[in-house]
Amino acid sequence: MPYSTIRRNEFIMRAKLQKDWIEGKGLWLLAAIYFGGVGGGLFIASVLVNWRLGLLIAVGITAILKGSAHLMFLTHPWKFWRIFRRPQTSWVSRGIYFVFFFIIFGLAYYFMGGVPLQVLSVFFAFCLVIYTGFVLLASRPISFWNNPLLPILFVSVSIASGISLAEIIHTFSPQDIGNPELLKAAGPWGVSITALLLFVYLAGNFYSSVTAKESLTYLLKGPLALLFYGGVVFLGLLLPLVIFILVHFAMVPSSALAIAGISELIGAFILRYSILKVGMSAPVA
Repeated sequence: MPYSTIRRNEFIMRAKLQKDWIEGKGLWLLAAIYFGGVGGGLFIASVLVNWRLGLLIAVGITAILKGSAHLMFLTHPWKFWRIFRRPQTSWVSRGIYFVFFFIIFGLAYYFMGGVPLQVLSVFFAFCLVIYTGFVLLASRPISFWNNPLLPILFVSVSIASGISLAEIIHTFSPQDIGNPELLKAAGPWGVSITALLLFVYLAGNFYSSVTAKESLTYLLKGPLALLFYGGVVFLGLLLPLVIFILVHFAMVPSSALAIAGISELIGAFILRYSILKVGMSAPVA
């Protein structure tokens, strides 16, 4: 059944799309979530492939881009320090601590090195990419987000994005990456795991609550369908995988990996946008 105007009107009477986190200033929150994922994912990828410059770029993305986006989202940016007061009850508050400690230990590891700092910086990079999933998971009224697989999906797409950004930079400006072959091999794995997790996440919502299924219908058959299939499925998953296969069999030059990386980064942004956009709260009885 097509997602007709009649069906949309019928649905709107029963449930409500959330707008605070995706419209107006909410777009800054989307940007913060995206840049945090890319920054944390790039840091983890840089440690894996032994790319020192990538560590600094990752911290810069997090501190400058994610930090600025968070401040722009706040109604009173000068009162941001209040967010630090509730780490025992708020994932948003915990997230600020994760960002702060990631920047501190990430810079410390870049300048001083050492296994202890490496472990701490990677730990907080992992916390950085997973906590936004828990922020959404904690939004109980929005059942589409209330799925335990969401934080894991965010980790996967973040690391895949970090690998993609490393591939782009390495292609256009070859840097001293200790293990470029591992970087090349990690690309298809990152995208493939993300595709699998996304499928399972969406399937889980199909068998979840009525409101979650309505969100899924809005995503797959409604106004967001074209953006989802074109941006997430094609640009974010299929096109990068095809390019990875072609590069593996030497059918296209390795520089094509930059195209795959750009495509994946665009798809990762649209994926986060889509998940936030279709968040619907259950109707009040």
